[in-house]
Amino acid sequence: MVLIRFEIEKKLREAKRKETERQKVATAPSVSQRSKDRRKVVEDKKDNKKVSALQDLKARREERKKQGENMPV
Repeated sequence: MVLIRFEIEKKLREAKRKETERQKVATAPSVSQRSKDRRKVVEDKKDNKKVSALQDLKARREERKKQGENMPV
């Protein structure tokens, strides 16, 4: 049976794809490593600039509100 160039290339691509899938499975992080990564991501989100900026804005609004209540009428 004579294989044409296209069929050979197709088989090579499929073999390469299967090999990369095997490597992905072999290099998958362990459960404990994934857990550590998740914790790190959660802590990073807490320290996110956007979150801190919103907290500062909320604090300033509350401060202005308190100053507005203390002003004589």
